[in-house]
Amino acid sequence: MFNEGVQEWSRGIARRVMGVFANTGLTPNMLTMFGLALNLVVAALLANGYLVAGALLLLFAAAFDMADGALAKVTGKTSVFGAFLDSVIDRYSDAIMLGGLLLYYLLLPGNAHITEIMLIFAATIGGMMISYARAKAESLQLKGNVGFLARPERILLLAAGLLLSSLGWPLPAALWILAIGTQLTAIQRIWHVYRTVGHPS
Repeated sequence: MFNEGVQEWSRGIARRVMGVFANTGLTPNMLTMFGLALNLVVAALLANGYLVAGALLLLFAAAFDMADGALAKVTGKTSVFGAFLDSVIDRYSDAIMLGGLLLYYLLLPGNAHITEIMLIFAATIGGMMISYARAKAESLQLKGNVGFLARPERILLLAAGLLLSSLGWPLPAALWILAIGTQLTAIQRIWHVYRTVGHPS
């Protein structure tokens, strides 16, 4: 997981950039939904085999993902619903983006890609469980953001795999890391809560 210093530095840059749009009428929730639209385009590119273009747009969408929170900060429009909507839309975005890659493999001729399909399926489940474990832990007033493969790392890993695949590197290598790493990160969060609350009675 990126350390707190890197995260705060990134948020600071995002707030400075979004300060330009503070008086344009844009709202944080508009940007949240635009981010979802970007990921729909990413999914379409991946499904049609445009892996490099999909990777580049995925990176842009990931950078754009900080825009709604940054705009909320600079305009003073932070809200409980906005934070909730952002979190829910992130889950949709992740599933849609991985669904595009899943469709890419399903549309390839032959039946030789069952491994890749199952890896994407596992990574999708793992990503959802990472988010759920955090949400449930924080609902119990516990820290839930531990683990080494949080959302930014997952996006960077997949984008790197897609870009390197154009140079001959095997994309399944990144999918293996995602599939296993997401499960391990979810387990890390479960273990963290277990250790925090002590042994069950």
